[in-house]
Amino acid sequence: MKNKNLIKVLGIFSLMLVLSVATWPMQAPLAQQKEYDFGVLGAFGDPAPGGGFFTNNFAPFSLNKRGELAFAANIQMTQGGSDLGQGVFVASNGQLSQIARVGQEAPGGGTFSRNVWPFLSINKRGDVVFAVSLLPINVPPPAGVNSGVYHFSRSNGTLSAVVVPYITQAPAGGTFQGAHVQPCQNKGGDIVFSGIVRTEQGTHVAGEDYSGLGMGIFRADNSGETRKVAAPGDPAPGGGSFDYATRPWINDAGDVAFDGHVAGEECLNVGGGQNRRLGCPSSVYFIPAGTNQIQAIAHQGDPAPGGGKFRFATAPQINNRGEILFNGDLTEPPGISQRIGVFLYSSGEIVPVARPGDAMPGGGNVVTAGGIIGNYTLNNRGEAGVNVTLDNDVDGDGKPDTGVYFRSRAGSLFVLARTGTVIPGVGTIVSATRAIISDRGHVAFTAQLTDGRTVLLLATPR
Repeated sequence: MKNKNLIKVLGIFSLMLVLSVATWPMQAPLAQQKEYDFGVLGAFGDPAPGGGFFTNNFAPFSLNKRGELAFAANIQMTQGGSDLGQGVFVASNGQLSQIARVGQEAPGGGTFSRNVWPFLSINKRGDVVFAVSLLPINVPPPAGVNSGVYHFSRSNGTLSAVVVPYITQAPAGGTFQGAHVQPCQNKGGDIVFSGIVRTEQGTHVAGEDYSGLGMGIFRADNSGETRKVAAPGDPAPGGGSFDYATRPWINDAGDVAFDGHVAGEECLNVGGGQNRRLGCPSSVYFIPAGTNQIQAIAHQGDPAPGGGKFRFATAPQINNRGEILFNGDLTEPPGISQRIGVFLYSSGEIVPVARPGDAMPGGGNVVTAGGIIGNYTLNNRGEAGVNVTLDNDVDGDGKPDTGVYFRSRAGSLFVLARTGTVIPGVGTIVSATRAIISDRGHVAFTAQLTDGRTVLLLATPR
């Protein structure tokens, strides 16, 4: 793919948001004007590395300190042809390269199917870790069955298997039956992942047949050894035992954050029953490096800062400061996933980053934050990127506006791009989704433009 010229523009960051949350001792500082260079990394219809063209979906997931972006994208072999499925790509210095794609033979056996599980992890060295389902796709299995975890080494350009379903040995015996969302690695190359194993301790839902499978968190180190982090049947803090653990994140020190559900607690039905998924929306937990001491960070039913209670808390990300960014559902029962906020655990307390009802810089109030993995990120400086749906409609298209925002460590929010933002040389934004941030403040996001194009953008601070 040919390079795109970087378009130098002045970021729209002169507006200030004062967050009047009771848990904050003082107002957030004034936002300072920021300058960014915006680069178009790709657009629907552009040639994809390895052949074919990008179509239907860009999913940026992870940016390292050098501004290298790991993302998934859908592929068609001819313009206007059928969507074959997804590939895994890296953007580095304006150049795109392919890591893997649908139809490719998988290391250890099998063939990559069309489904790459979110999220992709790229570390400081440029290594990439991801989970993907393999052919044949069994319907209807619990999600993640017959999926593997794979590692791309930038130093030697090779792709290898971390987990091969039905072959890789699980620590407690037997083999992994698959893997699921949010595999993550640190700079040392340690990998944490959601592994599916045979167990009688998994989530049992009244009125549904038990699948005989459960999901836990496992860690693979550089020596090739895989060990358990948290799995069905393990004791949970505060009593009871886990029946489900997923969505792990590891920092460079080896601290781990993850989702966990405790047997007997409310199991919210999201996305179908056990013929579709192995667990329940859950709570956020933390394990300090070198210990087995699991700590609860945000639990189902806990009071949320700013009001309301967590219906569930999910998808944590932990940085090298030990701060944890996560999604918290504030929907009133019996509803679910209608009012989601983004929260930050820091220095022993939880503060809201963006929660329903908050006024946002650039106009509008939050209806809900992005509940999909990759719609918010936290870097090692304590800065965050968030994506939200707003309650206004500046372009009059009958759809709620969306925006991508940058939160400084001091707590100020800046609008990076939102419905109606004009980026000279690129276009006017209809919608902006995802908000992937690097340690140096690069932000990657996807935007739909008024001219009909959908583009993958990288904003680089000067």
